[in-house]
Amino acid sequence: MARFTEHQEHQKGDEDRLARSVARCLFDDRSLGWEEAFVAARRIVGVGGRGAMPSHALVRRHLEALQESRHGDEGARRARRARVEGILELLELVRFVLEPDELVVVGLLARGVAVGPLEVHARILEGQPFQALFSHLEGVGIKEVMTSSTAGPMGRFDSIRFVSDGESYTLTRVPQAFQSVTDERNLVTGAPIAQMTLDELSQCFIPVDEG
Repeated sequence: MARFTEHQEHQKGDEDRLARSVARCLFDDRSLGWEEAFVAARRIVGVGGRGAMPSHALVRRHLEALQESRHGDEGARRARRARVEGILELLELVRFVLEPDELVVVGLLARGVAVGPLEVHARILEGQPFQALFSHLEGVGIKEVMTSSTAGPMGRFDSIRFVSDGESYTLTRVPQAFQSVTDERNLVTGAPIAQMTLDELSQCFIPVDEG
């Protein structure tokens, strides 16, 4: 039993050490995704591919602490706010062009997470087809837009994916007939999911001294 406990403690130490290294890689190069950051961090700390696997949440905690130690609490908050403002600016363009009943953000960002690699998931409730958006995206420098679909227990929905200013976006159009059954639900699994309107998201990231 004691040997098993020692093994657990050793594994926790490896996970924390790797998480700190991943956080530092992400801090030094914001263009890195999770996979690239883990590969780079394993080289640094010498943990093999079958070794420790810290959660993204643990890495984010270390990354947030690193940002605050380098920039101070207020500086770190302002950096997160600036990141969210960039996301909001693009989504406001989407809302203006597609004229949906509402545009909502779901997932991590809707839970107030703005640290580390994110995929911005937004839902266009009714509104114009995505084709109306393509030329506007190209006008702001987004050259590659992938069309796809998102399928799950509530149906199949049209989606588009693209990258802008280092952020990955997935926009999914939800017709009016499906809005009530998909509200605050993961479209792939049907499980509950955090959801915010753009106005709520903006309010969530206002610094304390401005609120």
